[in-house]
Amino acid sequence: MNKVLTIILLVLLPVIASAASLEGTWKSDEEKTLFWNSEYQKVSDEHLLKLSYILGHHYLTYEAGKSCSYFETFAIKGKINEAHALPESSYTVAAKNDHGVVVEETLSTGEKVIYMIVFESNDSFYGVMLDAENFGQPGHREYYKRVNSIGIITWGSSSCYPQKIT
Repeated sequence: MNKVLTIILLVLLPVIASAASLEGTWKSDEEKTLFWNSEYQKVSDEHLLKLSYILGHHYLTYEAGKSCSYFETFAIKGKINEAHALPESSYTVAAKNDHGVVVEETLSTGEKVIYMIVFESNDSFYGVMLDAENFGQPGHREYYKRVNSIGIITWGSSSCYPQKIT
């Protein structure tokens, strides 16, 4: 793992300048994710079907070193999945260049995960986990698009799911 991180840092460090900003709210891009994984990665039909249930309902918000991952309410085969959020995390950008960033995220459990985000534009990116887990689908990508927040996040609360102001 350290060897992989070192290689990525060496590749990304030379141009620490104008990468698109990670700050803001991002929504899972169902269309782009399904297309890329079926066309270029040859992900199994079974895995694509599972992905199609949740894609387009997942949001990520990055703000001042804090991150929040949450799902809006959605249905799978008629069963309603209520909106929910994972516990708030903290993150640092370990390296960046014109093409993307390497993020080290510290989960609420204290576990650290490292992933690479590659920007296609200021409003689109895909993420690649930098660990041994590939869920049986090596090279799988998930795309995200920048969106307006779906509410106000209360940082430091037990759930960082955005609250609507009424």
